[in-house]
Amino acid sequence: MWHSSDKAILKYQKDIMMSDPFDGIKIDHDTLLIYFSGGSSWKWSYTDRYRFQNNQFELIGYTSNYFKLCEYWLTVDYNLST
Repeated sequence: MWHSSDKAILKYQKDIMMSDPFDGIKIDHDTLLIYFSGGSSWKWSYTDRYRFQNNQFELIGYTSNYFKLCEYWLTVDYNLST
C-alpha cells in the first residue's frame, strides 16, 4: 500500500438524512477531488481538494454549500495552497 487514510471519507451514519454522504471521487488536473452531500429540504454539499506534494497528499481546497432550493444558498470556498 502506497498511501491510505481512514479520515478522508465521511462514514455512513444511520441518522443522516439521504443515507450515505459520499458522492464520489475524481482526479482532475493532478488534483484529487472527494465529493459529499446530504440533507432533506435543507441540503449541504462539500468538496475536498487534495494534491500530492511534499511527498504526501495535502488538502489544498475546500468548497461548502448549504442551501434550501429557491430560498437560501451559502457557498464558502477556501484555497489552502495560497
